[in-house]
Amino acid sequence: MTIAENIAIVPEMKGWKKKQTDERINELLDMVGLAPGIYRERKPAELSGGQQQRVGVVRALAGDPEIILMDEPFSALDPISREQLQQDIQKLQLDIKKTIVFVTHDIDEAMALGDRVCLMRAGEIVQLDIPQNLILHPANPFVQDFIGDRKTPWLTAVDVLCDPHSPHLVSWSAFKQNQIPAVSPLFAEDEEGKLAGEWIGGELVHNPPVLQNDMRLHDALSIMEKYNKDALPVIKHGKIQGVLSYKNIVAYLASKNRQEVGTR
Repeated sequence: MTIAENIAIVPEMKGWKKKQTDERINELLDMVGLAPGIYRERKPAELSGGQQQRVGVVRALAGDPEIILMDEPFSALDPISREQLQQDIQKLQLDIKKTIVFVTHDIDEAMALGDRVCLMRAGEIVQLDIPQNLILHPANPFVQDFIGDRKTPWLTAVDVLCDPHSPHLVSWSAFKQNQIPAVSPLFAEDEEGKLAGEWIGGELVHNPPVLQNDMRLHDALSIMEKYNKDALPVIKHGKIQGVLSYKNIVAYLASKNRQEVGTR
């Protein structure tokens, strides 16, 4: 079967008209960077492993489902292809705005992709939480042991250290009611959870500098120094996760120092 025939399976089962199916095929191939004019009539064997996985993803999306189950979709790929597809899935999620249930045995992959991560043991849920809580507030020793050595790189990701209830962040409803805290810098979050702007000199300035959620702490500090900011909003999938401030960083370093002293 050609790539187009693969993607058309579910739309055809749902009785879509050929024109609608063809438009959907082209739309999805464009979405994952596979030009329809080049890839529609190719066979899977003519594609690389990463390209085949992209076709698998868009075939699952073809029928426009409300919920998508992805069961170990990248497990057979090399690390470079796997990382690229993880980034593709994050970008794709911004476009399709669908719930994705992603099954993986790779804790780093779960932390990178998940808004909420469910850790299971023997068929039972051990902890269902946002990624930073699994790392910083494990429910029991099993969770703590499971995170294990992977704890170090993720503790440097800014979404772990940012504060979702930061005084540097004001909700849109409070902002509209002129309930504006006397702090600087101050960022406003709109009704959709996105960054509305930064409050400077009595005006809302759009497109201030931001930090991406998977950015390492060293890079985040460089950006804060570049823009001379004591705090910056952290963005994940286009939405604000909280604000990272020097205060957050100092508190983290102090707690880590206390832990190291306690183990000596």
